Amino acid sequence: MDQVTKHIHDAVTGKRAEREAEQARRREEAARLKQEIAELKQKAGE
Repeated sequence: MDQVTKHIHDAVTGKRAEREAEQARRREEAARLKQEIAELKQKAGE
């Protein structure tokens, strides 16, 4: 399956939306963890 066909297939089957939602969840989790680490570093420095 070439890239264009795969892209169309994923869009039609909803897999692209699932993948994008999963990536968004991962970005949110990463941002939350970075914030938590920054807060812990700040507390450790006090």
